[in-house]
Amino acid sequence: MLTIHVEMQSVAAAYGCSATLDFLDKKKMLTDAGETWLTETTPPLVNNATVAAFARGVATEIFGEEGVLQQPPCMAGEDFAFLTEAIPG
Repeated sequence: MLTIHVEMQSVAAAYGCSATLDFLDKKKMLTDAGETWLTETTPPLVNNATVAAFARGVATEIFGEEGVLQQPPCMAGEDFAFLTEAIPG
């Protein structure tokens, strides 16, 4: 299994570039190249249960139960977590 560090460098090299990974909260991670200290992380996106229930209810009224899907967690919108730290969503 490739680590983020190796995969990132491989993609960058394919385009004739280089890449570095820098995080802020100093969590240790092991990579294929050895130990790396992470110094920044993106917070997890956790939807506000009240807001999510309201949105689901409105969507169900508009599209019907079959038109509203419950999706498993994914990392597609992890940067949205920064917004929801300030405004529930």
